[in-house]
Amino acid sequence: MIELICIIVILGCLAATALPKFVNLTTDANIAAVRGMEASLSTASNLMRGACAVSSNCNLTSGGYDVVVNGATFGFWNGWLDAGDANRNEIDKALVSYNGFTLQLLTQVHRFTLNSAKTPASCYAQYQEAINAGDTPVISTVLTGC
Repeated sequence: MIELICIIVILGCLAATALPKFVNLTTDANIAAVRGMEASLSTASNLMRGACAVSSNCNLTSGGYDVVVNGATFGFWNGWLDAGDANRNEIDKALVSYNGFTLQLLTQVHRFTLNSAKTPASCYAQYQEAINAGDTPVISTVLTGC
């Protein structure tokens, strides 16, 4: 009987130590969602760059061009998807879905903010267009509020 009580006490101590690690998985899940969005932005950007490369009316190094891909028109700037203003929502058109995120259209930036984050304003992935000829887009994350 004493051995059984000791085992129960030991298991209780182990559970009390391990429980906080497993209870607070929300932050980890939010970070994983934003990292997944970052990967989606990178993949969409690179795939559309390939579509630009095979198009006869797209310059990979400079200027702005419209390219039709699968019946949809996409705007490119310096050979990459454009994010120049609120009228050219190109990177989000290239994504299959961004459910759970809110899209903010900023000058030369598309920011995807995670709705379920503790502090959504500091938990996001963003796509900044290739501003100068020869540049590549900058895809980054902020995870402090996740």
